[in-house]
Amino acid sequence: MRREVERQPDEVRRYIRSFIPAVDFLAEILGERSEVVLNDLTDLNHSVVAIRNSEISQRKVGDPATDLALRVVQQHGDESRNYLANYPGVSRNGHMLRSSTFFLRYDGRIVAMICINTDDGLLLDMGAAIEKLRRNYGMLLTADPSIREGVSGKAAALEGRGMEADSGAESSAMLLEHLATTAQSMADSVVRAICDECRVEVGYLKHDQKMLAISRLFEQGFFLLKDAVPVAAQSLGVSEPTVYRYLREVRQAAKRTEQSGETNESNAVDDKKIKNN
Repeated sequence: MRREVERQPDEVRRYIRSFIPAVDFLAEILGERSEVVLNDLTDLNHSVVAIRNSEISQRKVGDPATDLALRVVQQHGDESRNYLANYPGVSRNGHMLRSSTFFLRYDGRIVAMICINTDDGLLLDMGAAIEKLRRNYGMLLTADPSIREGVSGKAAALEGRGMEADSGAESSAMLLEHLATTAQSMADSVVRAICDECRVEVGYLKHDQKMLAISRLFEQGFFLLKDAVPVAAQSLGVSEPTVYRYLREVRQAAKRTEQSGETNESNAVDDKKIKNN
């Protein structure tokens, strides 16, 4: 199926762009607090095909894919779920969002995504204000205890921001998507996180800490982007050959882990056969 997609790039692009009206449709329904984006996964460096209410993430048409999109491609588009709903997203300025993604398939392979990123800041502020009024003045929100408890529960949920990705049939582990506008900002974000964890400036990162940064970028699918190696080198303040060496070590480690997992799975199957016999 992957070869089929690669053999018909023009037809696939036309198929993806046929969903642009859906972006406008959803944006009109959801309002200005929700950004709606159509991402083309066949062109990762210019993934954003259409976007509405872009002031939420400060992205524009032609911007690269997010780390979530890159992970989907790195898995060869084998994501079995049709969508992910209500997982946390992070904008370029670090603002927390509520994100959802619907996968678009062509001949069974994921080739695009419609993403919705909602800024719930206003609701969170309103919930906090209501809770403050309740505490300070002891005012009952309603005479009906059942409704009062329901409103309090919703306010607590908003304040706690407990969001879990829902696949429709089953819930999945928590996801996090960074809405970076460039490959450089994506790499800088990962390196900055490593520096914060280690409490050092980038120039004082040790070898294993730099390896950790390359490993995280690899897991996010960052190296699927064009010119990813020189960008990573600039973020870490090292040479391109050094990044290539780190990346080779990370890929080898990932391959060993994958082979080990396959071996354990095979052994488990053999044990089951023995028990059944």
